[in-house]
Amino acid sequence: MIKYVAALLWVTTLFSSELVMKHREHNGVGYDTGYTTLSTFLLPDQNKPIYPMFDGRFHVFDDGKFAANIGGGLRMPFGNPDWALGANFFYDYRDDGAFQINQVGPGLELLNPFLDFRLNGYIPLKSTIFKSDNTTFLHFQGHQAIVKNSLRAALPCVEGEIGSRYINKNVPLELYGSLGSYYLFSNKVDRTNFGRAWGGTASATLEIMDRFFAGIDVTYDRIFRWTVQGVAGINLLPKPKQIPRFLSQPIMRNEIIPIQKRVQRAPLINPATHEPFNFVFVNNQSGSNGTFEDPYPTLLEAQAASNPRDIIYLYPGDGTTTGYDAGYKMRAWQVLQGSGTDLPLAGTVIPAQTPGQMPIMTNLAGNGVTLEDFNIIRGIHVNGASINNITDGGVAGSYLIEYCRIANSQLFAIDGTAALGTIFTLTGSKIVRNNEFYGNGISGGGQDSDVVILAAPNSIVRIQDNYMDGQGITSSGVLSVVLGDVDMRVERNFSTGMLNIDAAIQRYNQGDNAFILVSQNQFVSSCNSGFTFFPLIPISLINGPGELRIEQNIFDNHTFSHIGIQVDTFSEITCSLNQMLNLTPSNVQINLTPLASQVCLTLEYNNNPGSYTFLNQTGDPAKYQVQAPNASLSGLETQNTGTFIISPAGTTNFVQPGTPCP
Repeated sequence: MIKYVAALLWVTTLFSSELVMKHREHNGVGYDTGYTTLSTFLLPDQNKPIYPMFDGRFHVFDDGKFAANIGGGLRMPFGNPDWALGANFFYDYRDDGAFQINQVGPGLELLNPFLDFRLNGYIPLKSTIFKSDNTTFLHFQGHQAIVKNSLRAALPCVEGEIGSRYINKNVPLELYGSLGSYYLFSNKVDRTNFGRAWGGTASATLEIMDRFFAGIDVTYDRIFRWTVQGVAGINLLPKPKQIPRFLSQPIMRNEIIPIQKRVQRAPLINPATHEPFNFVFVNNQSGSNGTFEDPYPTLLEAQAASNPRDIIYLYPGDGTTTGYDAGYKMRAWQVLQGSGTDLPLAGTVIPAQTPGQMPIMTNLAGNGVTLEDFNIIRGIHVNGASINNITDGGVAGSYLIEYCRIANSQLFAIDGTAALGTIFTLTGSKIVRNNEFYGNGISGGGQDSDVVILAAPNSIVRIQDNYMDGQGITSSGVLSVVLGDVDMRVERNFSTGMLNIDAAIQRYNQGDNAFILVSQNQFVSSCNSGFTFFPLIPISLINGPGELRIEQNIFDNHTFSHIGIQVDTFSEITCSLNQMLNLTPSNVQINLTPLASQVCLTLEYNNNPGSYTFLNQTGDPAKYQVQAPNASLSGLETQNTGTFIISPAGTTNFVQPGTPCP
């Protein structure tokens, strides 16, 4: 250890070296927090025609963020040896917390024992601007939502300075003072200008015994106004012996990249169009031009005046369907939003303007809401439409329906099959979540459902977190017609009072990667209960494998005693039934119809007080494969509660877990 310290001290004898620790107080140009610095400056402690320099500084702000400077340059004495010309170049870094900034800074200096002249430039590089994602809604105005958010910009800068020092040779004391000016150049964030300001500086520093120093810096500009900072520190190494003080002094420049912060108050911008979102307001207790101040009184007026991508903002008004009783036909990318529900939009959330009060609408002569493409319906009570409460209109490839109450339709609550003749054009994302359904399908004759979706190849379907009360009227909670390679998930729904089936999934035209998950649902008090999975007669000759997973579902209090999975017609299905809790004695039947090609089953940790029936109507054991410990029925019985029936006897092929489907 001693030899390393000795080597370090020997190196310092070769250089005019400084190792400085200092602290600067808060309230600087472009920063609010004080910081502590450890810096080193190296320059040869010998007479030379040109002196190379190295300068490194590391800063820790009081709030734990970091900044740094590293640079170097040359100083060259000329003419009268009391003058020197210097040039330097620095790389600067600052972590602002919101973003990280890098910049380069060239500098020139002209020095003598009594006067210093400096010119420094500061040029930020990439990532010089920041806009906060946490936009805050302020209010509506006209057809717009006014928001505020935090903007920040690193500012390019140039500064010039004249400094002078006084050295008292009788006592170890040095006084240094400087005056200067700077200009903060412009930057722009999201149409907001930053910078463009002249400023002035003044500073004074007192150094004692070539070791301790303290000073004060004062600046003023129209952006950061007056700043007054104190600084104090200590130099841990001895001063140079061989060369003049003015020649060995550290490079003087700004250490911290200036950042200007502003709060922007402006209309909320649609990132797809780079223009403000346009709101069309509707309130049946008003009557004017669709602005926030004077909403339209009817949905038909809003429909006639609206454009694609508009947000139709519907107030409950007098709490009736007056003015809201002729349905609404959406246009592409429109949002139909109820004022009683939060509206998430482009990184902000517009809070509910009438919390707990949901607008109610209907259509006495047709569908309640007719979708187009890329629509959102949120926070609307659609009630008692004479056909379907919501329909896809034959052109809706993607849509989101959430936080709605959908009740008392004559047919379907949500009908996503209107485009049956053009199914191959309707690939998209179809999401139905966090809704309430009550008593839909009044005239459906047992063929109606709460949610019926026709999903084209490569679509995504999500039916999640809904409450479905059939009230003894609705045939089934979910009826989905799936076409091809679809990723479909029916999860965390609560279904009760259904007239017929809890979840029916029909599938045409199998592709190679279809995946269907029915998970964590509760099915209670239905006349019957079950899942049906029928790939019907294929539309094309492309028939590939699919995967059906049914797991962690709860069944209780059913009138009928059958829970069924049916695999039908020219299909190869990998099916897993796991962690089912059935509180009503039932027969769980997995039926392979005569025309089916293959089913591969996995059953694990199910609790059923009734029985399980493996019904193989093909009669070929190779087509009905069941994974079980020890490849035996007894192994299956150890993993599940309930008895097993194989029909006809001997038509099930038990295999070891992990065996692939043939």
